[in-house]
Formats: sequence, structure tokens, C-alpha cells
Amino acid sequence: MVPLASLLPATEQLPCAVLRLDSGGRVAAANALLAEWLGRPAETLLGQAADALLTVPSRVILQTRVLPLLRLHGHADEVALALLDDKGSAVHVLMYARRREGDTGVACDAVLVPVRQRRQLEEETLRVRRAADLAPYMIFQLWVPADVRQARFPYASEAIRALYGVSAEAAALSAEAVFQHVHAEDRPRLQATLAAAVASMSPWQVRFRVLLPGSPAPVWHELHASPRGLAGAQTLWHGHVGDITARVALEEAMAQRHEAEGAARARSAFLARVSHELRTPLNGILGFAQLLGRDEVERLSEEQRRRVQTIEAAGRTLLDLVDEVLDLNAIDSGQFKVTLAPVGALQVATQALAMAGPGADAAGLALIGPVLQAAAPGAAPAPAPAAERLPEAEVQADARRLLQVLGALLSNAVKYTPAGGSVSLQLAALEGGVAFTVTDTGIGLSPAQQAGLFEPFNRLGAERTATPGSGLGLVIARGLVALMGGHLGVRSAAGEGSAFTVWLPAARREPALVAAGPQVAALEHAPAAPADTPAGRLLYVEDNEVNALLMQAIVALRPALQLQVVPDMASALVAARSTPPDLLLVDLHLPDGDGYTLLRALRGLPGLQQVPAVVVSASAHAEERERALAAGFVGYWTKPLDLALTLADIDRLLRCAVQARQAAG
Repeated sequence: MVPLASLLPATEQLPCAVLRLDSGGRVAAANALLAEWLGRPAETLLGQAADALLTVPSRVILQTRVLPLLRLHGHADEVALALLDDKGSAVHVLMYARRREGDTGVACDAVLVPVRQRRQLEEETLRVRRAADLAPYMIFQLWVPADVRQARFPYASEAIRALYGVSAEAAALSAEAVFQHVHAEDRPRLQATLAAAVASMSPWQVRFRVLLPGSPAPVWHELHASPRGLAGAQTLWHGHVGDITARVALEEAMAQRHEAEGAARARSAFLARVSHELRTPLNGILGFAQLLGRDEVERLSEEQRRRVQTIEAAGRTLLDLVDEVLDLNAIDSGQFKVTLAPVGALQVATQALAMAGPGADAAGLALIGPVLQAAAPGAAPAPAPAAERLPEAEVQADARRLLQVLGALLSNAVKYTPAGGSVSLQLAALEGGVAFTVTDTGIGLSPAQQAGLFEPFNRLGAERTATPGSGLGLVIARGLVALMGGHLGVRSAAGEGSAFTVWLPAARREPALVAAGPQVAALEHAPAAPADTPAGRLLYVEDNEVNALLMQAIVALRPALQLQVVPDMASALVAARSTPPDLLLVDLHLPDGDGYTLLRALRGLPGLQQVPAVVVSASAHAEERERALAAGFVGYWTKPLDLALTLADIDRLLRCAVQARQAAG
């Protein structure tokens, strides 16, 4: 056998492989390019069965398709095969084979064309098509001739079924299959924007509603497309369209919110102006009324004095109403601000009772309480023996606003309790907070009255009596309690009195190892180092420069201490190997890992098995703190750090470390 080049020298110049098979299906000749593809010398291919050059699937194609075609028709065209190179990799080709003249079997000459780039293009096209079909919006090609009525979609992705309930095949015949579902009111706009975009050859963007058969309501679609002009006044559009109903609803909600906020600002400005205009004359009314009532020279008669007192009382009622309306407006518009801090529950309750005392005395009522007591969850507060009284509790509240709330509840109780009755204020530690309960023996409330209890200006029929009021006190009280993170509830029955309960959360007090509060500002007032503070070396793993500088400033207040700051896990391991520290301070989030991984790695180094390690983190979640302690950290400091607590913990931990070393050695 001889190389194919000696038979057909021109084949060596071709950019494709050439192969000759004999009647037995064995290689009779091959050009150098085929040998190069397969990574073998050309002479080693001669005499091999064609199957030996192919992958297993291609062998099946050769035997079941190519060879039968050669026998029957004398040729086989564009058959995809995969050759097998010397490394076992596939070389994808297209085969074009012709049976040699005079042969009735399978002796043939074949040309093999590489399809690597074509295959990559096909795979990329397939990926793009799959991505388009999986996308929630429809990718399309829209052909628009001079007669728009003949428009059609040559291509539409699979989303067309979900968006318009039609197939891509139907849309390819006529665009009307899609456009017939456009809302009748929006279709003229759709056509007008298309005509304008065609005229200017500019991008086509439009929103429209779509109503599908059986749908309860229309949905919003948005279309974006770019044009390509064709001959004969034709335009080919490429674009996408998708459902934006949720976005439209969000935009409408935001617009309504902005409108409401604008209205609230306008209302606030109006009420502020009204307040100003009312307070100016009220100042004169109340001022002169007070002067007249206390004028010893003119010596008003008792009748005149009562009239002046009526003027003053009416003026103060009007002033209170102005304040209440402003408060209610600020609460409703979200502009009311409260300053939350730990507040002594018993102290505020005592002040509220003192304020209500004169009114209760004038009404002939007994004023009782308060007693701080324990209560089971869900149980009503009840008087407790002195032995069971709890120490002073603190709630997270705005002290002035809490006093306002309790004052309003006590005032109502006094107003609606007949003479000879009683009003009490009791405190109970309840479900992580404190419950303030104002109970009276008054007229009580029916279920219907309770339903309208928190409606502004609804006095529940009291407006027909001589009892003063505006119907805003309870509404404002409930709003203030909600702003302080609590809730206001009521229990009542007609003729049996009422009990209003304000629950507020307990004051937040972080554990000793969890620091919070000012950072650098507190450095000037740092406590002096205790006399027994040992010398020691701290290693702080922190990648934030500001946090590192802060820790350096804090540790500098302890001259006997040395601090080394490193930015990542790798640096920490190097530093700890070089000089084992006495205390580890570790941030949880590092550029090359996390604090938990670092602690495990450090524990594996000699001399670091017992060194105390503390988390210094901005995460204040209880779950993270528990995880850190379970992982072996002895403390968890929350940023921002409290200077005094941080220094106290450093002193304590270093003393413990020294004692542990002394006990071990």
C-alpha cells in the first residue's frame, strides 16, 4: 500500500482530510492532515479497519448508514462522525464519500471536513435558544411590511405561550395572534407608537394591558424593540416583551405613598399654622383670665370669678385639643419621634399617680398602687404580698411619653368612675417586659363601645354628658405605646368597670462581655488600670482599618500590654507561630475565611490550646453569639465597643490566663 499523496498529490494541499477505503472497509490511503488530526504517523493507519479510527457511536453510524448508502447509491453525504485521536479524544468531522468507479462494494474515496467551530456555534445557538425559552419574558423577531396588517413573528421564544396563550407557529403566520389579546383601550396606542418608531427608525417602547380569555383582570406588558430597515418599506424588529404587572402595582403603590406623604406634609404644615394662629389669641385669653382671677385689687365677685375660671378652663381645653390634634397628626404621618431609653417603671407610675391625685380626691375616689409584682404569662395582674414584690424594673420607653400615656388612662378612669369608687395602677413583670394596668370601678364599656374605642373624636356617647373630653386621648395613647414597641389592651364590661393595660418591653441591658455605646469619645474618661493588671500580648485579627485603630487606642490605655493587629487568617497564623499571644481577639468576617475556621487552626498550634479567644463583631444576633461560645470563644464583644467594659474584660481575661498558666506550671 502507498500513501494517498502518491496517488493524489493534490490532497496534501487541501484544508481537509482525505481517506481511501478498500472493498473490505480498510484504510488504503490517507493524507498527512488526517494523520495529524489523529496524532499518528500516516503509515500506521494503512490496513486498519475504518472502525478503528472512530468512536463507538460513529462505528455504529458507519456500519448502519454510510456503508449501506455506498452499496446502494454509491455515495454518502454530510454524515457527522467522530474520529478517535491518540489521546482518546473525539475529533468531530463531516464525511462526504464516493464509491470508486467500477466497484460494487464499499471501496471509496472520502473527504472529512472539521466541524469544531460549527459545532461550537451550534452548541452556543442551542444554549441561547434554551435560555430564551426559559426566560420569563418573550424574545421575538417581528417582521412589519408596508401593510402592517401582514405583520408576523418569524421567531418567538417559548414564553409566548404563557404571555399570550398562543404558539410560536401561530404567531409566525400572523402577528394578530398576539395583538388580538391587547386591551381594546390600549391597542390604538400600541399601533401609534409602532408607526412613530417605524417612521423615525428609533427604538420602540410601549406599555399595554393584555386580557386573556378566562383571566379575571388584565395584566401589564412592556415591550422594547430595535429596528432594522429592509427593502420595500419593510422593518425587522428584534426585542423582548414581559409581564410587569407586579412592577406597575409597586409603582402605583409608591405613587400613592408619595401622594399620601405629600398630603401628610401639607396637612402637618396646615395644622402647624392653625396651631400658631390659635395659640396667639389663646395666650391673651388665658393670660388675662389668670390675671383677673388672681386680681386682689378689683376683688371680683364670686359669680365673676366663676365666669373667669370658666373662660380659663375653656381656653385650656382648647389648647389641649390643639396639642392632641398635632400629636395625632404626627403619629399618623410617621413624623412623631420618641427617644427610647431605660426608664424606671415604678418611678414613672408614681409620678402618674401623683398627677392624678388631685382629680381623684375632688371626685371622691380612692387611688391605689402601684405595686411591682410577678405574673404568669397571660394572667391578669393581682396584688402581691410584700415578700413577693420584685425590685425596681426598667422598661425601654420615652419617659415623658410614658407619663403622658399613664396620665391619660388615669384621667379617663377618674372621669368615668362615680364617687365612692376606686382607681388603681398596678405593675407586673410579664413576658419579657412590664405591664402597667389601670383599673377602675366605673361605668364600663359595652362590646359596641369597645369596637369604637380607638376612633378619633368618638366619645362613645359621653358627648351627651357633662364629662369633658375630645375623644383623642386613647387614640394618641395607643399610638405612643406602639412607637415605644409595646401594645395597649382593654378588658371591660358595662356596669363592671374597665382595665386598660400597657405592656412595654424590658430595658435592653447587654451582658458584661457584650459591649455597646460610644467608642473614641469615651477614651478621655477611661478607667485607670487596676493595680493587679498583668502584662501581656494581644493578637487582634481585623481587616477594617478604623476598627484596628480603635483597638490600638483602647489598648494604649494599658501601658503594660502589647497589641499586634493582622488583617487576615494567614497573617494571624504566622504571627501566632512566631510569638504566641496571651489573648486572641478575632473578627468573624475575614478576607480569607472566618473566625471559626481561624480559631480551629490556632488551637492546633503549640501553646495556643488554652489561650482565651474573644469574638469582636458587628453582628449582635443572639444566634451568632451562641454559636461563637459553643465554638470555644470565651467572650463576644459587639461593635460599637464600650470602653470601660472592653478594658475590664481585657484585665479579667489576662488575669485568668496568668492564673491558668501558674496552675499548669
